[in-house]
Amino acid sequence: MSIDFVFPNENEQELIDAAVSLGYDSLCFCYPYSKNHNLTAILAQDSKQVKLLTAFIFTEKNISKISSSKADINILSTSSNIRFLIENYGNRIGYISSIEASSKSDFLHHRNSGMNHIIGSIMKENNISIILSLNSLLSADNKQFPLYIGRIKQNIKLARKYKIKVQLASFASSHYQMRPKHDLIALLITLGMHPKEAKAALTP
Repeated sequence: MSIDFVFPNENEQELIDAAVSLGYDSLCFCYPYSKNHNLTAILAQDSKQVKLLTAFIFTEKNISKISSSKADINILSTSSNIRFLIENYGNRIGYISSIEASSKSDFLHHRNSGMNHIIGSIMKENNISIILSLNSLLSADNKQFPLYIGRIKQNIKLARKYKIKVQLASFASSHYQMRPKHDLIALLITLGMHPKEAKAALTP
């Protein structure tokens, strides 16, 4: 089983077709949270060859509305106030995305990767996973890219220590940005995952 997470822009069928051709069994459509979003209509599309799921993206500004979410998955977009948010809403959050993209500078002797032992413990307690965005890496500038890579490597080690799942997704908005499973697995191994961990990072 394998899954990719994507950001549709009225091109859901295009993304479904790409997911099938690239060998994915499941596809999760991610949208900014809106109580008026018609998720039922989205899931009614022709998807015989791939299982469809939906996710809402929440930020610190609208996280208080997470209890009204009708999506299959709730994703918290990176925030400087992660500990407070997962302490108060952790039982509704499935994933934290782009946790490595904190605007804060790294510390003198280690990286400010968005995670520490306290946050790791809370995430484990609430069964919250990390989801990495391939699109964010590919769009990072020359300064951001090595910074993100170093932070991701550190977070992979912390996730292993606290037994937190790490997921990798294309977060593509078009089929051109999606990648085959083996490409993503190879990237994760390069980032420090064992092959078994890398394969698990693409499963639902």
